[in-house]
Amino acid sequence: MKRILFFVFWAFCVLPLVSAVVNPDKPLRGVWDLNARKVWEINKLGGNPIVSPIITVSDNETLCVYDEKFALNYLVDKNGNLKTTFGKRGQGPGEVAREGLIFAVKDKLVIYDFPSKLHCFSNNGEYVKTHSISIEIIPYYFINENEFISAPPPVRENAEIKYVNLNTGNKRVIKEILYEARVTRSGMVAAIPGFTKMLQLSFDPQNQQIYYGMDDSYHIDMIDLDGKMINSFSLQRPRPKISDEKKKEIIYNYFRGSRVEYESESTAKNLSNELTYFNRILIEDGLVFIFLNNIVTNWKSQPIDIFSLDGKYLYNSIFTPGDGEFISNSLSFGDILVLKKGHLYVILENSEGEAKIAKYKISLPMKK
Repeated sequence: MKRILFFVFWAFCVLPLVSAVVNPDKPLRGVWDLNARKVWEINKLGGNPIVSPIITVSDNETLCVYDEKFALNYLVDKNGNLKTTFGKRGQGPGEVAREGLIFAVKDKLVIYDFPSKLHCFSNNGEYVKTHSISIEIIPYYFINENEFISAPPPVRENAEIKYVNLNTGNKRVIKEILYEARVTRSGMVAAIPGFTKMLQLSFDPQNQQIYYGMDDSYHIDMIDLDGKMINSFSLQRPRPKISDEKKKEIIYNYFRGSRVEYESESTAKNLSNELTYFNRILIEDGLVFIFLNNIVTNWKSQPIDIFSLDGKYLYNSIFTPGDGEFISNSLSFGDILVLKKGHLYVILENSEGEAKIAKYKISLPMKK
């Protein structure tokens, strides 16, 4: 009996206490008005129309735009003026063969050249160096230019979140996750943002904590870089739903032009009418911003839930662009919206599908 009591006492004192926060679907402080004011917008860069961009923003408010149509990266200053181009398609130093993602890392820009290279540039677009990485390592979030978190793409089996140090070569598993993606008849993995379960992840640099969750469940875990559970939070809300007709239309457009376009009808039929909850987790200004699935709004607006760092549901909010403007189709793996230093950068389209990038000044809520 004494041994049992001793074990209970030891467990209470030594084992980490995790108190999950379960939030009802009612924010503690109500609705937050972002009061979005457009600062500028651009629809051309270097004489080229903006066609299929992804964006990121550096700490000095320089906007980096990669446009797949022209296979070129553009740097735009905080006033919306083009500074320079860099990272053109090619095999030489400072060139990119197959650009996957781009990251703003303090005073550097890092391009992930699929499947096994990282090209580092200054935030003025000057080439610095290239790292070779293993093909199973896919960067998700850079802690600094030498350390990053790797997370899996949609795969068919269990996968891992990893810590990678480019200087030391150290790689370690932080967390194993269960990840089952939908497979088409041709054997391809059909990862469709908004419809199929995907990992969403962000990092709090101040507390060195990872926030992650599978987007088909409104549940977020918080762990440190060693994988130790810090806490978790959830929101009690029904999953959003979509009609058969709308689902079929969206999936057809998603597959259109691909070599498996013929599978769009069968894929839509096999997909659930329940959508995923969210498509992005962002940590900014001491708050957690969860960008909700905006398929249900027809991309006319972006609903946002705002939490404290310890997981309390503080506010809900919404960003709505001007009349006749739509948020670019969020069935993209690149960044469509970026929140940085009180500004929201967003890719917009008009009813003809013509793209532009706009910068908005927004009002952020207080942390306390």
